[in-house]
Parts: sequence; C-alpha cells; structure tokens
Amino acid sequence: MAWAPGPSEVASISIGGTSTNGNLIENFSLETAEESYTTGYNFEADRGFVTKTGSFDCLDYSKVTALETLMTNRSLNTAIVTYTDNDTQTMTSNTICRVKPIVNIVSDVCNVYILAQAGSYDDLTTNFTDLGVAMSDPSFEFDFPSDETDGCGRPYFGGSCRVTAEVMLSGIRGATTDVYALAKALQNTNVDVAFAMPNNNFMVLEDVYAYAYHAGEDAAGARMVRLKITGVAAAWSSILKYTNGSATADTDGTDGWGVETNGVDPGNGFSGANVEFVGTHYSEDTLTSFDVVL
Repeated sequence: MAWAPGPSEVASISIGGTSTNGNLIENFSLETAEESYTTGYNFEADRGFVTKTGSFDCLDYSKVTALETLMTNRSLNTAIVTYTDNDTQTMTSNTICRVKPIVNIVSDVCNVYILAQAGSYDDLTTNFTDLGVAMSDPSFEFDFPSDETDGCGRPYFGGSCRVTAEVMLSGIRGATTDVYALAKALQNTNVDVAFAMPNNNFMVLEDVYAYAYHAGEDAAGARMVRLKITGVAAAWSSILKYTNGSATADTDGTDGWGVETNGVDPGNGFSGANVEFVGTHYSEDTLTSFDVVL
C-alpha cells in the first residue's frame, strides 16, 4: 500500500530480524539524501538515486550481540520501522548495519584500576593497581580505524574496532599515593583497565594501551592526572568486558559485551549500542515500501 501521513513515533525497529522495542529506543532519525548534478541550464537536477540513513540508540542490551554480528558479517539486511499507528516502512535487503557501544550513559564510573594485560579478573581489586577516583564524566569514544564505504555508498566494516577513552584521576581516597607514577610504570604496555561501577561490578577495556599525563591546571581546580586509553580489536565484544571481579570471576563472573550469562553488565537503559543502517537504490520506491493500516 502507498505512503500515508501519520506519526513518526516508533513502536519498534527491526534490522536483519533483530527487533528493538520503542521503549528502549532513543534518538531515532531517518534521513533521505538524493543524488544530483548541475545541468547545462545551471540548476541542480536529481538523478533519482537515493541514500536512506537511519540511526538510533538501542538500549535493549540483549540485542547488541546480534547487531554486532550483522556488522562483522557485513550482512545485507532488511530494516523495518514500525510506527505507533502500526504502519510500517520497510527498507529492502540491501541495507548495511553498523554498531558502536554505548557506555557511561549516566555518570557511573567511580574508580579506576589497571593491570599489565592478562585478561584475568579474579580478585580484581587485589590484583589490579588502584588508580583511585575517576573525576566527573570520563569520555569513551568508539569508532573504526578503517571507516570506508562500499561502491554503493554504504558503510563497510573494515575488520577492526577502536576505542579511545580519557579519565581524570584525583588520587586514592584517604592516601597521598602518586597515581601518576603508578600509571606511568605501565605506559607503552598492553594493559587491562577496569572501571568500578556503583553496583560494585566493573567495566573493563581489555588489551589496550594507557598513557598518563599531568592534567591541565588553573586556580579553580585540583591537581589531577589525565589517563588516556586506546586500543583496537576485531570486534567490540573482544575489547569491552564486564565482570564482578570476584575470587572466581574468570569462571562465573565475567561477560563479553552483549553477553548476559553472568548478569554483570549495567543492563537495559544504562548500556547498549548506537545503530546505523544505510540503504541505497536508484529508485526510492524500490528501496522503501510502506504498509499502511487503515
């Protein structure tokens, strides 16, 4: 059935068969960009070729593994947007999906720990070096070292994922420990960096590099240490972990990103993935179809 006017509020979005309900969708947008050329008359004429780009934040944590797999497999997918009036917009199966983790949606990084890379989290607070209090909101950025498009103008996963993070350290509570020296001792070394969350679990960036610097100063602020972190892996689930850091964390208290077996992640509403889906075609009518409920 043809297009009809209606609300833009979203009840669900399905990509490659993985559906996210509207109550766990944030920042939805869907844009159409046309291709044009300058004619001999010196005006812009549309060729008819269109690119549709959708994006949203999926706060349904149980769906992020499936979405990551669509990205790493470079799958061509069908994307279906269902609106609150039950109308649907379907983008045909030439749509590419890519995802980036969402962390620290709320200010939930309390303390920072570091260890020469081992991928082992048993007795974390004992075995890792305590770098003390994380100040304000640490920044986490997730991107792709190879951020290319294919010959049809769609994002193409280059085979690796990159994380960069920065956190300000103000020292250890009740002590005057030189956290700058502690962090410097592990510079240019593969490390695991663990961020304590309010529920006493930890988010870990695994097999990364960390660099310590004296933070910028002014008369209004305390002296702090700036910790810069960067790392690359084949998938987000290989670099981003959650653990309870218990005595037996390696066997029953650690999950990779998107895995809920041990329930140590922050959960729905506090973590998830930014999802982008892009489709292209010579004809918008072929790329997109509407099913309107009358």
